[in-house]
Amino acid sequence: MFTRAPEATGEGTPLNVMQGAHDFVMTEPRFYEAQKIEIHEHGGQVSLERLNHEMTSYKTRQSSYGDPTGCMQGTRVKVLEKLDTWASDPNSSKVYWMVGMAGIGKSTIAHTFCENLEAKNILGGSFFASRVSEKTRNARLIIPVIAYALARASPRIKIEVVKAIEDDPTLAEPTYININEQFKRLVYNPLQTAV
Repeated sequence: MFTRAPEATGEGTPLNVMQGAHDFVMTEPRFYEAQKIEIHEHGGQVSLERLNHEMTSYKTRQSSYGDPTGCMQGTRVKVLEKLDTWASDPNSSKVYWMVGMAGIGKSTIAHTFCENLEAKNILGGSFFASRVSEKTRNARLIIPVIAYALARASPRIKIEVVKAIEDDPTLAEPTYININEQFKRLVYNPLQTAV
């Protein structure tokens, strides 16, 4: 038995999905209802998983200095406050460029920044490049990894990303040649549709 989410004015009402059906098995079905239009998802997770690449997000990244972690408590406070202000201000520049010599803590600061954004539920995705990992040195993985993270964060974006991959499976390939087209179809268009 499925139940619709309660409306602002009353109780949830039964959602009669396949009423009277029998002699079949549903494996991990997902049902979404939006504005009285039901979307029954199937196979989308397989398409979406093609965008997932291990060791590319802040949680799974590799470091040349051992286990990657964030900043120690009470350190880099001013830099993190500056990043937080930048992320919270809709009028700030679209890019924050952190520059410095190798080994001074840019990745550690970025790791902590991602943790902070995730704690506030505003992290769309992350991609960490590392000279240690051949995989993360591949710039062609950035767009698929970000699209994957956005799709996992939003069911509406997920529907659009899966649709794009099903329309053109080569979009999920790390060898996809036209990065602008890949960005448009896997990130930009799904974000526009979800807004």
